[in-house]
Amino acid sequence: GTNATKLKSGFRLLYGTTIFAYRNRHRMRCAMQLLAESDTPIATVAQAVGFRHQASFTSAFRAHFGLTPKQARQRLMPTDPP
Repeated sequence: GTNATKLKSGFRLLYGTTIFAYRNRHRMRCAMQLLAESDTPIATVAQAVGFRHQASFTSAFRAHFGLTPKQARQRLMPTDPP
């Protein structure tokens, strides 16, 4: 029974951000966790967090974290001892 304007303004008042920004931040956190905890292909991670195209995911990920998903995975995955 709530219209879109009231929902958006109430959400922003309660959470201090827009619904879109909140959703995007959640998607990026989930993506980072998947990249850190598994060797799932990046295209599959992109689909798992709601992106149809890996390129769109990579652009959004880079805008959010300042590095590509591949770079993030390389930094987060433990290296095997020699």
